[in-house]
Amino acid sequence: MQKPDETEIDGWNLHRAATENRADIAKSLIDSGVDIEARDTEGCTALHAAAWDNSLDVARLIVELGADIEARDHDAETPLHMAAWKNSIEVASFLVESGANTDATDESGRTPLDRASANNYPYARSEDVERLLAKLRSQ
Repeated sequence: MQKPDETEIDGWNLHRAATENRADIAKSLIDSGVDIEARDTEGCTALHAAAWDNSLDVARLIVELGADIEARDHDAETPLHMAAWKNSIEVASFLVESGANTDATDESGRTPLDRASANNYPYARSEDVERLLAKLRSQ
């Protein structure tokens, strides 16, 4: 008997479920034994993917189930870096409330606030995340 793919079930993997904010599918995958800390080719976890796409339902689920909120990708960026970069304000707020390090630096020395400030995505406004992170730094 062939062993089922450990990262994909019925064409879904945890990263895809995260980007599409499908908490139901993410839960099924995790319940089926998919590694909550599985990494893509960039070293990103599903929590990085949820942060990138502002997928709050999946972010909440996988953090509740034990996902590492300080996981680092190949550039040493955390999920909070991703949320700040893409102005995923809901996920950024959730990560901060869950204890994410707002002063974490990537391999270039950038913090999540730096990523929000240097946002180069024309469709993503970073002011909300910048205000959130700046407020937290001043406390």
